[in-house]
Amino acid sequence: MLVKIGLVLILFLSTNCSSPLVYDISLSEVRMPAGVKEKYGEYVVSKAADTKILKYNFEDKMIKATWVITPKIISFELTNKTDHSIKIIWNDAAYIDIKGVSHRITHIVTKYDAHVFDILPQSPTVVPAKVTAEKSIIPIDHVHFSGFGPFRKLGVDPLLPTSGLNQDEADKNIKGKTMQVLLPLQIDDTTYEYTFIFKIDDVRTK
Repeated sequence: MLVKIGLVLILFLSTNCSSPLVYDISLSEVRMPAGVKEKYGEYVVSKAADTKILKYNFEDKMIKATWVITPKIISFELTNKTDHSIKIIWNDAAYIDIKGVSHRITHIVTKYDAHVFDILPQSPTVVPAKVTAEKSIIPIDHVHFSGFGPFRKLGVDPLLPTSGLNQDEADKNIKGKTMQVLLPLQIDDTTYEYTFIFKIDDVRTK
């Protein structure tokens, strides 16, 4: 199934550089198995109203997912609309970057370095019936630490360049590219893979 939407999310990325990049990003497609529509009906995508931060909703009869994108992470709220628990299967979830490279993801901050945490299994998140879970998606290999002991600091590499490109480079290397989030959801022992695709419609040097 394919949902093509023309919703635009504008991200103003502030950095210390004199020429930060400004992105126009849209939720352009949502892919899912054919059985989802047959069992859970039609779906809609809409812009969330009356919010200070731009948010976009995906909704069918099983879930409502509200998405927010920032330079470093993708955040979402997942509401279980059914009468049964839903599990988010993190071990099979993935982030696909603008180069088409798939990354294992985490939804929690860990004390382990990325190369250690990448091999550890992640427990599913259980979302009970009629309950909303708030989660963030962070590529594991984007997480790094510096320092030791009480001075140890967490760092997260951005999903997108925030500066350092001129307009020609941005148009050539970033504009028109997509980012994807593969989110497997399990209900009644059946797993449905939802793939949310975000398109970079425009990128400008400010």
